[in-house]
Amino acid sequence: MDKSEKNLYDRIKNRFKSIALDEFRVNSIDLEFVNLNNEKSNSITVNGANLTVTKFLLDEQSLKDSMRILYAKDIAIHIPEFTTDLKRAPYKFRIEDFRFSSQDGMMNIGNLALQPTLNLENFAKQDKLNKPRIDMKIDSIHITGVNSQKLLLGKIFEADSMHVKGGLFELAKDKRYQKENVSKIGQSPAQQLLEVGVPISIKGVKVSHIDLSYAQISDKYFREGKIDFKNISGTFQNVSNVGSVLRKNRNMNADLQGSVYGQGQLKVQFSFDMLSDIGNYSYAGKLSAMKVSGYNRILEPLLNIRLTEGNLKAITFDMEGNDTKNWGNSILNMTI
Repeated sequence: MDKSEKNLYDRIKNRFKSIALDEFRVNSIDLEFVNLNNEKSNSITVNGANLTVTKFLLDEQSLKDSMRILYAKDIAIHIPEFTTDLKRAPYKFRIEDFRFSSQDGMMNIGNLALQPTLNLENFAKQDKLNKPRIDMKIDSIHITGVNSQKLLLGKIFEADSMHVKGGLFELAKDKRYQKENVSKIGQSPAQQLLEVGVPISIKGVKVSHIDLSYAQISDKYFREGKIDFKNISGTFQNVSNVGSVLRKNRNMNADLQGSVYGQGQLKVQFSFDMLSDIGNYSYAGKLSAMKVSGYNRILEPLLNIRLTEGNLKAITFDMEGNDTKNWGNSILNMTI
């Protein structure tokens, strides 16, 4: 800050000793959010928000009071609904019932969605990066321990915990138009977290009752193969893209479980080295017994292979990898 720039109290102290408001409330206002850390970022305008400011005090000492945010004891924001089209991406983003309290350090979001604005064929035709189309819906997100000072001053989103409860992630590709001609170096989800424009640091993330699917239309047989992971639950630790945090603990770990096609139980532990220049990671786990015919949903459309009888007793695996290679051990136990 320029030393010649006065703070708000310096601007009023010659006329007033202090200004105090017990509560200030305004409904259905328009708010504009700007990332002060990035001059090139676009502002976001939210219409119809409700704002409540509690115990506002402007005097000689209030600016130094660590229990106050922008001179207030609490700043509470409620956004009943927000929808916007993403710039430079064929998606619509929507949330419902967003609530945040700076004093409690809590944030709640209901019905978050990222919905494609193009059907799969048109998305694939215009895609240049060999990306899957995403269709995402989350029932609720509950966040605690939000560092309100850092958040409202535009520095970092820092929190103790996040609970993502209920939802559906659908990924899809149409290989008739999307070709494997783009480098995958640096494209893992963990590496993409490092590229997010907003600094994020969350100690622990819990997910529960999430369904995940990946569908692909074959460029050879022109049919759609699909694999489903049902009722995924588990935890992520040290979800961060902040250098100072990662230098203390460079690994993001995940412990997840769910079912494949609603049958075999899958348990996997992941570890991502967030500071690795080549994207080092590892994963280990086990898939329990299920009928092999379940895999026909992906094998028959993509490979023209059909399994009629047989039981998969178990698959165990312990793998490592990076941007260029994978290695490790896996054991398949099945009867036909």
